[in-house]
Amino acid sequence: MKKVKSFRWISTIAILFYSNISFAGLLMPISVNDLYIYDVRQGTDSWNFFIQGLEVIDIGGVEYTKIAQWEEHISGVKEDYKEELFRSSETAVYFENDSIGLQIAPIGTTWSYPSFKQSLGSGVIVNEIVSIETVTLPYGIFTDAYVQQAYFDPDNPLLDNSPFWYEYIVPDVGWVKQVDYWSSPTEILELSGKTTVPIPTTALLFVSGILSLFSLSKGRR
Repeated sequence: MKKVKSFRWISTIAILFYSNISFAGLLMPISVNDLYIYDVRQGTDSWNFFIQGLEVIDIGGVEYTKIAQWEEHISGVKEDYKEELFRSSETAVYFENDSIGLQIAPIGTTWSYPSFKQSLGSGVIVNEIVSIETVTLPYGIFTDAYVQQAYFDPDNPLLDNSPFWYEYIVPDVGWVKQVDYWSSPTEILELSGKTTVPIPTTALLFVSGILSLFSLSKGRR
């Protein structure tokens, strides 16, 4: 069964919530070299989705974290690799244009943003905090998970205005699960682990060598 590309929302919808590494206790405390691993299931098909912290970038005095994201199927080959910039606070995650991607807020809080189905609709997509639950994942059991419910653009002639996915967000952990009911069959994405991928030793030795040569050249002047 061929995998249906369903990470269409990666750069425009509320799944990406990455924090500035100079702060602690943020919505998703991802640091440089942190690697989040997700299991994805869609019917009988399955694959993995990865998010890794790359570096911190200052833009006009505001620090953003650059992250890499990609998918890997059975072959182990990286697919759909891309890099994005995000920042987060204690309660919300922001895209580079300062729009809200994800939010921890009282139940019933709603917010919206322009449709990304630009060729099909002209309205907005609406998000709402609908409940707080316990979520059991391969990575562990998380209590007090905030559930975000999303609606498609009501002006889109191909889609009805019904909830099309739920996202489970845990304070100090971040995005732990998504159930995408709009996909056929239903797609379920779950956090299966978090690890750190260090900078290769060879790269460090190379950098050290360059710095040593630079110091020697300065000493000869």
